Amino acid sequence: MIITTLPGDWASLLDQLNITEVKENDKKQQEQITSWCTQFIKSDFQFVSFAATRHLVEECMLLNKYGSLEDIVDDKSRRTVLHKAASLGYDRFLDATLNNHVDIDITDENKNTALHLAADKFRLPTVKCLIEHKSNPNCINRSGHLPLNLVARSPLDDTSKANEAIFKYLLPITDPELLDFIDTDKRTLILDLVALKNPDYIKMILAKRPDLELAKMLDPQGQNILHLAIIQGANDIVKAFMEDKSLLLQKTSNGSTVLHLAALHNRGIISMLIEELGSLGKKMIDSQDNERNNLLHHLTLKEPPDETMASDIAHRFDVDTELPNIYGEVPKIENRPSLTH
Repeated sequence: MIITTLPGDWASLLDQLNITEVKENDKKQQEQITSWCTQFIKSDFQFVSFAATRHLVEECMLLNKYGSLEDIVDDKSRRTVLHKAASLGYDRFLDATLNNHVDIDITDENKNTALHLAADKFRLPTVKCLIEHKSNPNCINRSGHLPLNLVARSPLDDTSKANEAIFKYLLPITDPELLDFIDTDKRTLILDLVALKNPDYIKMILAKRPDLELAKMLDPQGQNILHLAIIQGANDIVKAFMEDKSLLLQKTSNGSTVLHLAALHNRGIISMLIEELGSLGKKMIDSQDNERNNLLHHLTLKEPPDETMASDIAHRFDVDTELPNIYGEVPKIENRPSLTH
């Protein structure tokens, strides 16, 4: 056993706590179990049910039966007790077992360290525990990700914002030279941060790396930070960076402009973008993508069609509504403005 003082099974734990019969609604028993789990397994443990608690305890006890944190628990992934405990958020268990004889940055089959796995699961206390035990935040896994990269995404069911807290914790101790590292998907940390919809995090990166040029940071589709923010509905990021004309005027690989993308994904900001474009507004409205669609095509030919907005823009900017795309389609506008004067 790794920790010889831990009970070997659920029954032994109940015996240690003097619980002869588990009663689901017994507050005292719940408090006893919660106190033990937060002391020996994970500091952020929250009681849900005795069944769930038993599962957690038995999983930890199973790991504890190995001889070392470096023992392999899964031959295919090459993950160790350390990796498994980090992924599950067992910070108390790890804090009691990590020592100078353990390779804290041992990697699995995909070059993930325990810190990668804890960050990936948004395990804030475990991330802090691993860093306190000298884990290296600058290790890069096989996908080209730092631990920091793995929290730059929105959690599916985590409302605690642990991912954002981990980002703020890891950023100051991550090598600034690695903040523009390109992963195997040809993306950088700044592009991934759009998912958090908070421009302050991107500004934090730029403060550490003022040499970075956002217009040169593109995903495989040639989309810059503004394009991605429009697509993902990160309107605060759009507002924060749309003044940068190099971003505002840049086209994607398929020739899409910020207006095209807004028409397809985020129509509520079209007026704001047109206003920001100023004298360049008409040029961008007329601009065609690689299939010769302009803004009016996307507003009227894509679901749901918005002929009213398209008609208003066509009248205001004197747009030719008869230009076909490569499929011979013209914008569907009933009250077309006359282009003869």
